[in-house]
Amino acid sequence: MLDGKSIDTSMQFGAITGVPMATRSGDFPVDAAFYLLKQCGYSVESLEADLEKHADCSGLL
Repeated sequence: MLDGKSIDTSMQFGAITGVPMATRSGDFPVDAAFYLLKQCGYSVESLEADLEKHADCSGLL
């Protein structure tokens, strides 16, 4: 923050990486994503939704 305005973000490349927040998982190992896709039946779309959008599945909640 500078003069009450945001000048930076805690996110890195996208919403999955960076500091965990209420609805953001924070750093997530890519090999875990591959495991979920291959072994647990996730589609790319459902994994993305769980990691980025569903507060009950990721983040501090």
